[in-house]
Amino acid sequence: MTATVRATANLKAAVILCGGDSRRMGTDKALVDVDGSPLLQRHVAAIRRLNLGVPIYISSGAKRYAILGDCDVTYVDDVVAGAGPLSGLAGALSAAEKAGVSDGHIFAMPVDTLLPPGVLLNKLTKAGLADSEVALIKGERLHARSHENSG
Repeated sequence: MTATVRATANLKAAVILCGGDSRRMGTDKALVDVDGSPLLQRHVAAIRRLNLGVPIYISSGAKRYAILGDCDVTYVDDVVAGAGPLSGLAGALSAAEKAGVSDGHIFAMPVDTLLPPGVLLNKLTKAGLADSEVALIKGERLHARSHENSG
């Protein structure tokens, strides 16, 4: 069994966070071209190629992306408009809960990473997370891991 398959055994949804205003960069990071494709489009396609069978949520505030065309994605609103990525993540978690997701993992990634989703999922597999744990990966290094009961 490959690492990606193990990582996705309890995966219930994927979230791509792309709701920022990109003030410092000056252009929407979701639309930045990398090797001929916008980052957001590359990430959605990469998640689809993993054959996860989970919904993909796009946390983009009020923005909608024509580049995704008829891709089967669900746009989710921030819980508090303009409040940053945690508000976007909270919106995605709320949407997943409304869709019946009550246990398992939800994979969240920023749109502006150059690491493919499969690499990130492999790293999470190696972390061996329980359903109620959260992990933070920066680059390819696991930086933090917490459990809701760890105090």
